[in-house]
Amino acid sequence: MRTRFLSTESRSVARLAQVIQGFTLGVLGGVVAARYNLAAPFPFLESPYFVPMVGVATAALFLTRLRIAVWGVWAAAAALVMLVSYTPVIVGPAHALVRRDPLRHADAVVALSSDVHQDGSMDSSASARLGAALDLLRQGYAPTLVITRITPPERSSLGEAKRQVAMRGLKTPVEEVGPVDNTHDEALRVADLARRRGWKRILLVTSPTHTGRAGAVFGKALAAVGAEVIVRPCVETEYDFWALQKPRHRLLAFRDTFRERLAWIAYRQRGWL
Repeated sequence: MRTRFLSTESRSVARLAQVIQGFTLGVLGGVVAARYNLAAPFPFLESPYFVPMVGVATAALFLTRLRIAVWGVWAAAAALVMLVSYTPVIVGPAHALVRRDPLRHADAVVALSSDVHQDGSMDSSASARLGAALDLLRQGYAPTLVITRITPPERSSLGEAKRQVAMRGLKTPVEEVGPVDNTHDEALRVADLARRRGWKRILLVTSPTHTGRAGAVFGKALAAVGAEVIVRPCVETEYDFWALQKPRHRLLAFRDTFRERLAWIAYRQRGWL
């Protein structure tokens, strides 16, 4: 009887150890993913509970025979992170996403949207895009600025854009189109505005890895209304995109490259390119 009790107790201890092991492994992986925003290609994973969710899910899997497969996935992920971070393997694929057209005068400069903070200020991506657009306006490449607004409850960045225009001493009119949920929506809204205004050429400013897809989507939408697009990348504020010498920078470039490749596939399937 005591032997049977010890056997049951041993199994319980072993299962508890598996749960702890799985939870710890999941949390460690979740922390790394959250630290580098590696869940960004999958918006449904961008949750404040992402790390504990990964920990609980991994702990549950460790109670099944799938724990060996989980170890394999985690080992492969660790190897991939090491490969991407400590070799230049991602440099070519990341830079291949960039589209930079020769500058020409246009009817308007379009700065694509990103997140807007609760206080109405823009995040670093949106600020970089707006800054590059304002530089083009200051150089006289276009007379009008167009920004896009993400679908509510996201806040509008129109006020901040007008403030930045005024700070630079520009007399440029600022227009906002939206609401938009994705790059395709942005292209359709801008194309409709171009049709109504009779515009024939648009300067498009966005983040480096986004330029290729955005240019293709806008090119198709604007062609339908008899207009063309010129694409210019802004600076990447989160990491040194053009050097990619630091492990962290390479890992972030991998995240953005992976996200863009998934988006290219999805957009092709939907006929948006």
